[in-house]
Amino acid sequence: MARLPSFNLAEIFRRRERLRTRVLDQYVGTTVDGDALDRLTAALRTALPSGATGDAVFESVRYLAGKELTANEALRLAWRLAGNMPRLREGQAVGPWSAQPVNEWVPLQVLRAVPGRNSRDHRGTELSLRVLAGSPCPMRINAFWKRKAIRFVAYRVGFSRWRDGTYPFQKAQQLVGLRFMGLIEAERSRTRPEFHELECPQSYVNWNRNEVLRLRLRVDQNCPNGWVHACHNCVVGYDECVAGTHKENYEVGTCNQCGHVGVFFDPEDHSLHCINCTTRIRLRRTTS
Repeated sequence: MARLPSFNLAEIFRRRERLRTRVLDQYVGTTVDGDALDRLTAALRTALPSGATGDAVFESVRYLAGKELTANEALRLAWRLAGNMPRLREGQAVGPWSAQPVNEWVPLQVLRAVPGRNSRDHRGTELSLRVLAGSPCPMRINAFWKRKAIRFVAYRVGFSRWRDGTYPFQKAQQLVGLRFMGLIEAERSRTRPEFHELECPQSYVNWNRNEVLRLRLRVDQNCPNGWVHACHNCVVGYDECVAGTHKENYEVGTCNQCGHVGVFFDPEDHSLHCINCTTRIRLRRTTS
């Protein structure tokens, strides 16, 4: 296996925010015409670390010509530039991903994990992951892992191999928030980035444990709210608590499937069904 590339993710995130707040936010809501494109290129090149060539920066933002810059696109552009400095220094443009020309190791973070079935009607977990750096950055990509694969990955990214270990693994949702590296394969990534190999360097294992799992599994730490239930059963999302295993806080309402009142809903599902009913529907066999 080729040597894994090194990414300073903390610096990438700081650079992303500097580019967004100091440069791109000023252009949000405006149409990037010819003059604005030149000004934007110059401002970004000044804000980027030394070595990024003017042509590479211009070609990286040229796709915006004649378009109105939205806040979401400004964030994506800032992240893409920040996460691809080696390419910019080599004079390569880093526009929006359209194809994967070569195999590429990239850092990934799990955003979401829900039970479901794949196209072959196998039970497993549907995962959504964020590419944190590299040419597909900051795309959100999907994967489906069966139970055996989930447990294999869990042991690789920081969980204990034994039930009585310091970091015991129980459910796939506990992978949310954790980081590892995935190999985006050119041959399989014709229309969207796909990976089937992963590695988790010790620095990533340390981050997973120190920044997420120590709180999630109460390793010498207590729940910020003083609760004792497991974090993967909690209504609080990771937008509010780093130990959360879903993005937004669950909402309470009436389910139009089971008819129960005062049950929990996941805002990410945009569903009229409660969490329990949604899970049952996802796991329902599609073939007889």
